[in-house]
Amino acid sequence: MNALSHEQAIELLHEATPYLKAEQRAALTAHLAECDQCRAYADQLSRLQPVLTHALHTRRYTHPADSGKTLPAILQHKRRSMMCKRAFAIVSTVVVAVFAFIAVSSVRLPDQSVTSFQQTTTPAPASTTTLSATLVVSRSQNTPPTRAETLMPDLWDEKVDIGVAKLHVRCFGRGSPTVVFNADPGGIWVTWEQVMFKVAKFTRVCAYDRAGVGGSSQGPKPRTSQQMADELAALLEKGKIPGPYVLVSHSTSNWIDRLYTVQHRDQVAALVLVSPFHEDMISGMLAILAPYPDELATARAEIASQGEGQSVDDFLASADQVRATGPLGDLPLVLLARSGYYPSDKPYAAQEEAMLVKQEEQLLALSTKSVRLRSNQKGHHIHINEPLAVVDAIRLAISPTLPLTTLTNVVPDIATEGDSSQNFKFEPNDDFDQATLIGLNAKYDQLNFGVLTPTVDGWDSDYFRVRVKPGMLVTCRTSDLSTGTDTNLILYGGNLNGISGQDDVDRAAGDLSSSVTYAVQYEGWLYVLVGEGFSRSPAEAQQATYSLECLTSK
Repeated sequence: MNALSHEQAIELLHEATPYLKAEQRAALTAHLAECDQCRAYADQLSRLQPVLTHALHTRRYTHPADSGKTLPAILQHKRRSMMCKRAFAIVSTVVVAVFAFIAVSSVRLPDQSVTSFQQTTTPAPASTTTLSATLVVSRSQNTPPTRAETLMPDLWDEKVDIGVAKLHVRCFGRGSPTVVFNADPGGIWVTWEQVMFKVAKFTRVCAYDRAGVGGSSQGPKPRTSQQMADELAALLEKGKIPGPYVLVSHSTSNWIDRLYTVQHRDQVAALVLVSPFHEDMISGMLAILAPYPDELATARAEIASQGEGQSVDDFLASADQVRATGPLGDLPLVLLARSGYYPSDKPYAAQEEAMLVKQEEQLLALSTKSVRLRSNQKGHHIHINEPLAVVDAIRLAISPTLPLTTLTNVVPDIATEGDSSQNFKFEPNDDFDQATLIGLNAKYDQLNFGVLTPTVDGWDSDYFRVRVKPGMLVTCRTSDLSTGTDTNLILYGGNLNGISGQDDVDRAAGDLSSSVTYAVQYEGWLYVLVGEGFSRSPAEAQQATYSLECLTSK
């Protein structure tokens, strides 16, 4: 295999050793540089890199058929979680040796390409405006940022002394609000890593290890949700992590975030609950298992075996604390639910599923501004298996409505008369994703993520606007596509209602351009979005061009 570059080695080292300090990494690197014995095994170990990387990213959680067969379905994920954490620690140790050694080569990369936008306007008749968009590649005059710096700008990784414990926290990215991630019981910050990399493209993110987990020291007992909410408050204050916050939780950790929210309402902008469990879940599950003594005993043992030292009574006490908080008013709340549940031959399976479905509705009812998204998979760990779905949920939490009408200074006009070159601008990809989700006016729990997959890592998507009147016929189309470029056109009305859209003009003929015609029935702005099509797309650094033409007639 090809040797890893210095940048790749550092990036993978970060993934494998989330708690390794910079000075510790430097010391390890210095040792490996002088270690002939290590050098002798370098080639052999480097061949393991793809296998180890695959293990790190795809084997953290196993399928229900792999383990926990005797457990109640609701608790199987807990055993898988504990098993994967042990495996992850072992694999990480090996990866450290491999990647740290390769990193000592410190091979300087050639200047990387950075992208800049260049736009031109093609003269057209008064009733036609053509915009030509070109993505060009230029060379940086300075040393390019490392891959780690690109993924984690403004990285801050510390142990914050909150008095009762020292909590490990990692923050990176720029912007506001700050998105704070809370893992499931026993989980560590790195379980959110893939989501964080993408969210950090548009705002700042922070994830931490609760007391007694990962890189954090032990905290006081009992480990109830209120105690953990107090520790979260101290971490945000002592760590000087600025609000407002969007709190993102998984499993029962929504209990912690909800307690914090009620007690610090002015600091919380929104809640995102990923595959959450209601506060009545544990007591309800124990009641369902009461007629099955063996499974009840197994369930109680599993609950008590979590990595933070909570007993069953601690969980039940936490549930009482959360239950007493009541509703959340009009706080934006996005619930990301699994698509369903794995089949089970347990005699209580139907009763268990009915309980979970009912409790999901109760969580939605906590806020008058709640929406539900559904993932494409039935597993509990959506943020591991479908991170883009979590990114979508966070986008909606940050901007439940997209006020396109207020963006008149950045939305370029497609003028029906004259030259509009001075108004022409490109828009960030994030705006396109939000408009796509919201402008379609679909019910949020019926969104098809297969169709609406965000293009965060792809080439930029743009939106424009054209002034229209009743009786006007508008035809917008893309043309002059560069090789491999596929466009998708979507029209939105003045109220952000989705009107029409098209991907390929003639899929059978391989025509990747798009064309949409609309008979206008109102006076105002018509929004035209040019996005990445579904057939194929260029690499992020590849030159991509298209022309957008909108013709109006009566």
